Amino acid sequence: MAGLAAAMIGCGAPTVAPDPRPIGTGAEYTLEAGAVEAPGLPCGHRRRAMYGVHLELFADGLTVLVPSGIGIRPPWRGETPYVVGGACEHAIVTREPTGVIEVGRPGLTLGDLFRIWGRPLSRTGFAHFGGNVTTHVNGRPWPADPAQIPLDRHAQIVLQVGRPQVVAHPRYVFPPGL
Repeated sequence: MAGLAAAMIGCGAPTVAPDPRPIGTGAEYTLEAGAVEAPGLPCGHRRRAMYGVHLELFADGLTVLVPSGIGIRPPWRGETPYVVGGACEHAIVTREPTGVIEVGRPGLTLGDLFRIWGRPLSRTGFAHFGGNVTTHVNGRPWPADPAQIPLDRHAQIVLQVGRPQVVAHPRYVFPPGL
C-alpha cells in the first residue's frame, strides 16, 4: 500500500499506521493556549489527572498543534513548550504540544475543553478554522456535533477542516500514568 507503513505491536498483531502529516506553519496554523471562565468548570488548585485523551487537529491536510497551557491560567511555570502549572487549573488541561489532554474528572466533553480554551467548536469550524468539520473518535466517524464528544479515557479524537482529508488515527499510545 503506497503511503502506508505496516508496524508490528503488542503480541505480533499487525497494524497499519497512516503517514505522518506535515505541521502547518505561520500565524494561520498557530493556536494560542487559553484558560477562560467557564460556568460549571471552575479554575482551582492543580488536580491529579484521572486519565488522558488525545486530540489531533488538521486544516487543509496539515497538522495544527494543540498548544500546551490550555486550561491553565498564567503565569505559567515550566520550560517552553511545557507547562507544569500556573495560577490555577481547570479539570481539563494540556501541558505539552502533543495533543494529550489531561482530564481531572469524568463526564466532560470536547465542548468543555473548547469552552475552557475560549475557542469555538461546531460542525462548521474549530478555533479560527472554518468549514465543514469531519470528526472521528477512535477511528470511527462521529456524525453528531463535535462538542458532544465525551472525553472518555484514552479516546483518540480527530477534527479536520478542508481538503485533503487525513486518514484518522484509531488509537494513541499514552504515556504511563495517563
